Amino acid sequence: MIKKIIVVLVVISISSMLLAESLEDKLRMFDEKNAIGFLQPLANSMGAGMNSGLFNTAKVLKPFAPSIKVSTAMVIVPSSDKTFIYESQYGRVLTGTVFGDLQGEIVAESEKYFLPKGADLGLVPVPQLSASIGLPFGNEVMLRLLPEMNLSGVGDVWLWGVGLKHCLSQYLPDFVPIDFAAQVVYQEMSIAEMVDFNSWTFSFLASKSILMFTLYGGLGYEEANLKAKYEYQIYPGVEGLQVELDFKAQNEFRGTVGARATIFPLVSVFADYSIASSAGKTHPNTLNIGVGVGF
Repeated sequence: MIKKIIVVLVVISISSMLLAESLEDKLRMFDEKNAIGFLQPLANSMGAGMNSGLFNTAKVLKPFAPSIKVSTAMVIVPSSDKTFIYESQYGRVLTGTVFGDLQGEIVAESEKYFLPKGADLGLVPVPQLSASIGLPFGNEVMLRLLPEMNLSGVGDVWLWGVGLKHCLSQYLPDFVPIDFAAQVVYQEMSIAEMVDFNSWTFSFLASKSILMFTLYGGLGYEEANLKAKYEYQIYPGVEGLQVELDFKAQNEFRGTVGARATIFPLVSVFADYSIASSAGKTHPNTLNIGVGVGF
């Protein structure tokens, strides 16, 4: 059942980005510089989504106690991530990114050409499945895994990640009423052997439990990277040029606040909201909701 839910969420997430025509077909019209402008919001949003849902408490699991979480990060695409300036020898024109719907027009030697439209998305769902187990000395290891699957019209998709959470409260006096921890996580995701993401994040976590409720939050630094390869078709009927992209998401710092409630023994639901930013600029915010089973 969990696998079916994850598959559905992945299909929704990825197929929405490939709406109308494949991502590769759209990229064929962009050289390297303009392709980065077209794809930058995708790197920002996927980085924000992949680095969400990594914790719902700062308390570390007891040695060998297990936990499983299923959640979905809903990345909110800002309006500034829906357009970019396309630049060529024929001038500059405002057009849509992978998430926009504005279709720019260029005039080259009396011929008009229309640039590709994006998917016109305001929300990008990024599903997550993770399992954790407590280790001695105040440690907890987490594994994220989406086994490789072939999605019709998309291709092979897979994701994996690993993380470590370390209890900081064990170094503080017993009367401190708040749990503190540090966490580091690394993840990779591949779509159709064409677009690859990798990300890592380092966070300081804090939480406070009162009866069945837990309030939690975190401050962290994150980095995400997008790699893509495609064939740039300069002119119709002319052999294209192979292009390889490798650039970073613009997100750097992340703040998260959330709440968790235990609804049945060993079963909890949680929701949190994250704000990502860098150099004073706001980037995709993320709402994450999910359910967990564990100790």
